[in-house]
Amino acid sequence: MPPVIVGVAAYAGATAASYAVATAVAIGIGAAVATYAVTEAMTPEMGSMDDGLGSDQSLTVGGVKPRRTIYGETVVSGGIVGYGTYTDDEEDKWHVMIIAIADHECENIDLHDIEGKGLNVSGLNSRYKIHSYLGTQTTACPIAKRYCDGWTSEHVGFGLSYVTLEVKIDPEFFPNGINNVRFKVKGKKLYDARLDSTMGGAGSHRFNDSTTWEYSANPILATIDFIRFGGYKEQPSERFDWSDVSAQASACDEVVSFTDSNGLPASEPRFTCNGTLLKSQTPAASLNRLLSSAAAKMYNVAGKIYVKAGVYQGAPTLVLDKNNASAAISYKPHTPIKDRCNTVRTSFVNPNKYYQKTDATPTE
Repeated sequence: MPPVIVGVAAYAGATAASYAVATAVAIGIGAAVATYAVTEAMTPEMGSMDDGLGSDQSLTVGGVKPRRTIYGETVVSGGIVGYGTYTDDEEDKWHVMIIAIADHECENIDLHDIEGKGLNVSGLNSRYKIHSYLGTQTTACPIAKRYCDGWTSEHVGFGLSYVTLEVKIDPEFFPNGINNVRFKVKGKKLYDARLDSTMGGAGSHRFNDSTTWEYSANPILATIDFIRFGGYKEQPSERFDWSDVSAQASACDEVVSFTDSNGLPASEPRFTCNGTLLKSQTPAASLNRLLSSAAAKMYNVAGKIYVKAGVYQGAPTLVLDKNNASAAISYKPHTPIKDRCNTVRTSFVNPNKYYQKTDATPTE
């Protein structure tokens, strides 16, 4: 199935009991877990349509803009935190904009479009210069120091990703001025226990050394990263069952085949996570958006945090009977009519349509 974008999947109907993504999720749980919790754990979260996509792709000036985390690959704009102008040797005038992208290291930042003009538009290439700072910089941008008032050697932006963008002032090419600029970003680097030889994997990743981590759009790795760093206190390695994390990550990476919108055979990973989270959102809301990208559920067992992707998990490892119940068991053999789902409507961010939200064909 197509990769799920953070927070852009939605559905029509009441519950997801019939949702096809997870037709038979079997989750091993502790003996003391109640029947209701088992049912909840087997029901994937549906994403929210309230993803703030429009504001995230709009250039802003002034005011206080919340910091942003980027997982996977997406297109964003940003807030202008520094500005200046200069005249070159040919008497052409240029804007200089310092645009904040993310509050962490990124894998890559490229220009996507200026004023809706993409890289394939003739003449654009000679009218801009981009300098991407991916969070590994140790000195301030020399262009910003030279042309942006107040920008000094102290403005390094340690651990932050930003762009210094020079755009030629050309009323004929940009008749309305520069109102929006967007960038295609590969976001945060993530720890992967499958690539850590000290955690049963094979590779140089290390839990406490972010310089060894690599870019990934895997939703389980993104969710674990957020759980680890997104709360009021960083979570230690002991809070996670890394063999289970690796298994869930591999389930998301499984390549599935499908027929694309042109009727042609295609394949891609089962789930990917591509989008942004703002620090102005509550941790619970951000966590739910991440979980939705893999139809996943999170729960705790014996002090450890587990995240189960919405895929078949194999035969159950525990059988519950009446002796495990804390009260009388209530059983409904059929889903009530008011809770049945007869149509599934989804929308997704389509890379082939300028990363705008697009409706998928409804499933009935």
